[in-house]
Amino acid sequence: LFELARSARGEPIGTTKSAIGPTYGFRAMRLAFEMKELRRAEKFREKLEEAAWLQEGIIAGLKSAIIQKHPGLSEEVSKVLIPDLDLVYLKYREAAEIIAPRLIDSVRFLHGACDQNKRILIEPTQGFGLDNLHGTYPYLTGTPTGRGAMLEGAGLNRIDYMIGITKAYATRVGGGPFPTEFDKNDSLGALIRERGREFGTVSGRPRRIGPRDLVYERYACEVNDVDVHIVTKADILDGILPLAVGTKYLHRGSMIDYVPSDINEMTFGLRRVFESYHHKIPPKTYSEIHPNCREFLEFGEEFLGRDLLAVSFSPDRDVVILKE
Repeated sequence: LFELARSARGEPIGTTKSAIGPTYGFRAMRLAFEMKELRRAEKFREKLEEAAWLQEGIIAGLKSAIIQKHPGLSEEVSKVLIPDLDLVYLKYREAAEIIAPRLIDSVRFLHGACDQNKRILIEPTQGFGLDNLHGTYPYLTGTPTGRGAMLEGAGLNRIDYMIGITKAYATRVGGGPFPTEFDKNDSLGALIRERGREFGTVSGRPRRIGPRDLVYERYACEVNDVDVHIVTKADILDGILPLAVGTKYLHRGSMIDYVPSDINEMTFGLRRVFESYHHKIPPKTYSEIHPNCREFLEFGEEFLGRDLLAVSFSPDRDVVILKE
């Protein structure tokens, strides 16, 4: 419903409409469900009925307000229905039979692993540009996606080593600022999209494509205290011309090399162009990487101020090359 109203104003967020935002909104309203509640069928049903009652009121109010402001959306709004409560309950009870016996106290488990000096690998959801607090508001997801989210979600108090992972080019699904984005009619973007299979994981929508945005990458490194970084999909840019990275934004008539607070007002300002590279066979060591590709990678390393840990030329693990 919110996306319908935004679209009518010409400002769609481009979300997957999977209710991630409303889910976290319910958490803030202290009405969310926790996994432990799958163990108590009667209590779960009682809370589900309370949530459904509240949702019905919210949705009815939204429908009325949207139709009043945008009468042309009446048909679309009428298609938004509330799921059958009994079917929802049965679905979760079926899931509970599988999940409930496997639930543990994750905080206690992880701290126990720390006490035993075990290694713990944590990966946040989605890219940092969609972070609910530091991302490109309001074009973002309903959750935090950075370092702080990992600590809070895991219940840990430190991260010993932070690895930032980026593609050799930039992508985005949905609306929002994308300073380095190729023009929609640029065949280069379409070529990279097809080569890299850049389509949304949930929605299947074609991702927007552009050169690496080193300014935003450096911002992500700073906020998340990144130690080293990895560049993936370097093989997708094999033979691509022009090979470029974004190094400055045009913001209110001035060139800047940082991410401003009003990020939605910036556009692509300046880029660094490199000679293309081509590998007849995928390299196995860093020294086998084409000199032009190494220059491309090492420029990013210098700009970010973080060492390059590795680069990949294939989804296969044996083509992830550690920098020597």
